[in-house]
Amino acid sequence: MKTLPLGKDILIITAHPDDESYLCAGTIAQNRDLGGTTSLVCATLGEQGKSHLAKVVTNRELKQIRKKELIQVSKFLKIDNLILLNLPDGKLERYADIFLLKVLRIARKLRPDYLLSFGPDGFTNHRDHIAAFSATRQVASAMKLPQACICLPPKILRFGLPFLLKKRKNNVYTDIVSFQSCNCLVKIDQKVKKKALLYHKSQIDKGDPFATFPSHLKKEFYKAEYYYFEG
Repeated sequence: MKTLPLGKDILIITAHPDDESYLCAGTIAQNRDLGGTTSLVCATLGEQGKSHLAKVVTNRELKQIRKKELIQVSKFLKIDNLILLNLPDGKLERYADIFLLKVLRIARKLRPDYLLSFGPDGFTNHRDHIAAFSATRQVASAMKLPQACICLPPKILRFGLPFLLKKRKNNVYTDIVSFQSCNCLVKIDQKVKKKALLYHKSQIDKGDPFATFPSHLKKEFYKAEYYYFEG
């Protein structure tokens, strides 16, 4: 399996605060260490993500909590440019045209070497994630840029898919059950990834970012980050 090219100027497009840490924190850190720059576009502030909060907060309050968490982790990962679009959480499909225009404008300004986002499966079939993929794909096509699509670890696809699908609780997920396979990876420093994830305290259950996962599946997320990349 190939290694994702790093030491580049990369533009990452995500849907929610914490997507960057769950999916590519190790990649961001390595890209920086190899002399590259990373810009991160986050479409929403994740105001619907209340499942792990110890107390009741309003959507407005949660926006501020998650915005602060994202700013903190961006400083830790030394992300060069953090752009917050503040679109409605859970509704990115409805705002697809606005999302696309905003990302296209950003990409034209930054001129990255390639784009990095979800694949067509949205990693977990989350509708907001798929909307982020769609916007990224259209920008990549318009600007003739390569696109790296984040993939599930191969062992999760082989052994953990039934468990992952059972976790889907509401209509923010599609009925799609097919997932993209990877063709390259980045071996990561698990300490960096764990620390990045812990900045998102509002989204962590019992102090463990993967608390609900069986131990034999949990460790797969700390070994490497996987992508489908044509470049």
